[in-house]
Formats: sequence, structure tokens, C-alpha cells
Amino acid sequence: MTNNGRLPVSTWLRYLPAVLREGAFINAFLLGFEATLSGRVPPPEEGAPSPMPEGLDVLLDAISTYFDPDETPADFLPWLAQWVATSLRDDWSESTRRAFIASIVPLYSQRGTLPGIKNALQLCLPENDGVELVEPDEPPHYFEVHLSVPSRESDVLLQSTIRKVESIVDQQKPAHTFYRLFLYYPSLQVFDEPDPKDLEKGIYVGRNTILGSVPLTSKS
Repeated sequence: MTNNGRLPVSTWLRYLPAVLREGAFINAFLLGFEATLSGRVPPPEEGAPSPMPEGLDVLLDAISTYFDPDETPADFLPWLAQWVATSLRDDWSESTRRAFIASIVPLYSQRGTLPGIKNALQLCLPENDGVELVEPDEPPHYFEVHLSVPSRESDVLLQSTIRKVESIVDQQKPAHTFYRLFLYYPSLQVFDEPDPKDLEKGIYVGRNTILGSVPLTSKS
């Protein structure tokens, strides 16, 4: 039902005395509040302003989802991170952000320890599963971060990974400690796609593949 062929009729009119229901002004006045608070306002007819967003009561009915890192809207994640006294990097994926917020409170009990730093790195670098931390006997307060990275990473991705690692370690380590980051690349990669129906296909060392070579000499 619309009023004057353009605006819908506010359902709140029924709560007013009959003498106050007359006229277009009171309907338009109530309609603004109804659209904001309840959101149960049908879209205006063609040519009218854009439809109103969901009402506040709809948002409040689902308020619990805003406190769940797995369900909260993506643009709400930075605000939720403040609730657990942490911050999020702009270059983290959405899934990494959600996982970090969900796990940061248990990680606080390990903060400042090598296991805690390693767990934080594995959480924020899910694509890199080769993370190891080493604490040599000398010098004091020194440790090493060993990270295996895929050789297919471009320079841009590699620099992004380094920044992520340094940011996480600097945040998690004790202030009096220092470290060095070691990056490891696969020295040899062999891509094999064998065909179970054709045993001649595939890579077989000694049969159709040679690793290394022996220089040939000729006798004069």
C-alpha cells in the first residue's frame, strides 16, 4: 500500500489516534523512523528514492555473529581485532585475518617463547609450512628463523613474505632479543606426471632421466 502513489504507508500509523493519521506529512515522518529502526519498509515505487538498508532491530537480532571471527563481516574484522588487543596487516588474506583473531588469545600464553613465535608464523603464513626456529648457545638472546619458500614466488611475493615474517616476529619476541631470518629455496624440483596405464611415461632416474653428467673424452 502506498501513499500518494509514491511512498509506502507506515505501519506505525495504527498506533496513533485517528485524528493524527491524516495528511501525508505524518506518514513520511514516521516512515523515516520505521525504516531506520525496523527496516520493514517496502521499496518505494519507481522514481522514488533508493530502498532503505536493514533496520537496527534486524542488525541487533544478529549481533552475536559480529563477535564470531568466522561469521563477522569482513569490514568488521579490524574492529573485532581491537577487542583482543591485536592488529591486522593489510596484506593478510581474509581467511588469515579470521584465523589470527580466533587464535590470538591462546597465543598470548606463549608470547615471548619460540613455540609461540612459531605458532604465530604458521598461523599467518599458511602457504609456508616449513617454519623452524633455532636458538644457538651463542650469542646470548639470539635466535634464528628458518623459512622454506617456494621457488616459484616472484620478487614481489618474496618481499611481502619477508615483511610478514619480520612483522610477526617483532611483535611476538621479547624486546631484548634479536634474530636473523634465513630463507631456503628448493635446490631441485622434478615435476612428474606418470600415467598408470603407460609405465613408459614419467620420470625414472637411471632409465630415462640423468642427474649430473660425466665428461666425455676421446682417444687420439
